Amino acid sequence: AVNAVKEIAADIAKERKHAHKVALVLASPWHISHTKMVSVTKKEPFTITNSLINEIISGEITKEQDDNLTLVESRIAHVKINGYGTLSPQGKVADKLDLSLYVSLAPTSFLNKIEEAIQKSFSVKHISHHSFPFVALSTIQTIFHNDKDFIFIDIAGEITDVAAVRDGAVMGTAS
Repeated sequence: AVNAVKEIAADIAKERKHAHKVALVLASPWHISHTKMVSVTKKEPFTITNSLINEIISGEITKEQDDNLTLVESRIAHVKINGYGTLSPQGKVADKLDLSLYVSLAPTSFLNKIEEAIQKSFSVKHISHHSFPFVALSTIQTIFHNDKDFIFIDIAGEITDVAAVRDGAVMGTAS
């Protein structure tokens, strides 16, 4: 994979093409992805704020920390307030908040090698990291916005990834 990136980046650079931003999308087996269901229930109603959501996400990400892995994505895939799905939870009062959190990680050494290969051919200011299932699912949900329950299957050369989506949230992934 690293040699392929080196070759292709060098070919593009020879054609005097320039890039200032790169979206690095990792397919299997170059990432680990999973969905975490996080619930917050309190006896007293509470107001949902961005800082509360960020605090919850930060706490979950801390549990994922590993010296050999880099966080690629941590995105809220779905939010429910008192059992009802919502796109905008901020400012609403709830007894229960459920978050479906999509988390993906990649080997730090692999990401460093890929970024080094890209930087040899381009002076890139920003390289964003993504996992293919998240990019694909985001696209599918944009195209088929009325379909909330489906199975996504990515059949590649040697690996097949499957993601189950229920009520708009990734419920599980497998390779």
